[in-house]
Amino acid sequence: MPSGSPGADRLRCRIGRCSIFAPGSGDRLGSVLRYRTGPDRKDLPVHVCAAGKALYRPGRYGQLIGSELPADRTLAEAVLEENKGIDHIKIVNSGLNSLTEFAKETAPQFDSAELKDAARAARQRGFKTMVHANGNLPVKIAVDAGCDSIEHGFFMGKNNMCRMAEKGITWVPTAFTMKALGDRMKYNGADTDVVRKNLEHQIRQIQTARETGVRIALGTDAGSAGVEHGQALVEEMRIFLDAGYPIESVVRCASHNGALLLGLTQAGQLKKNMPATFIAVKGPPSLLPESLKQIKMIYYKGKQINIDGYSLE
Repeated sequence: MPSGSPGADRLRCRIGRCSIFAPGSGDRLGSVLRYRTGPDRKDLPVHVCAAGKALYRPGRYGQLIGSELPADRTLAEAVLEENKGIDHIKIVNSGLNSLTEFAKETAPQFDSAELKDAARAARQRGFKTMVHANGNLPVKIAVDAGCDSIEHGFFMGKNNMCRMAEKGITWVPTAFTMKALGDRMKYNGADTDVVRKNLEHQIRQIQTARETGVRIALGTDAGSAGVEHGQALVEEMRIFLDAGYPIESVVRCASHNGALLLGLTQAGQLKKNMPATFIAVKGPPSLLPESLKQIKMIYYKGKQINIDGYSLE
């Protein structure tokens, strides 16, 4: 679940279906951060990584997932002073995608120097930097700055992807959120043709990412309108399959690549001397991702978890 999670407080009832580690990349109330440290999650088989609240320019998009940059602080200073207990930094560098005008790009929120200083400050604290960015220029600035991941990346273009591949920057496409938004908002002013074209373009970008060697981590933007925890991961996996990824690569995007992005050295793969953290589902790989609805076993840090007490629906 890399990417903004305005509904992160609903995470608890959905943990069993898909991912054993759950990254939350910015939410307005800091719900993921509270969930991770709350007394009701100590026995749950899930590793939560949290950014707390995303940082955004005053007057620009970001209220839903974060906090305004204080007027008396630079972006780097805000990163250095960010809440204790976080695992990574989330910065917003563009607006949302238009649902009425195809490929409309918003101006960047921060320039290259600001983001470079912020990424450097994050590294000083041992944090990865995740940047919400859509459009060519907002993504280019984030890539030049040395961020660790691009969240969403709609309409960023092949040149940015090539540079991301060269620099080892991870991309989290969150394509399903566009379909879900279109389904929910078609009666609220959204142009369904624009939404469809947005989604189709993102699928073509996912295909291009495979061709150019960009590392992708599968994320869902869970908590957004119509993007339900658990089921959204199944839908995102379907989109990757539609884009031509073999199921082995899709599973890797949903597990190992996300662990690499988050710096989790004890999760994301099965190998000798690593604690076993995995889920087992009914049937052969060809039945994925639908078989994720039929989990038969969960192992977390080498211990088998009794799944009877968890909702897998």
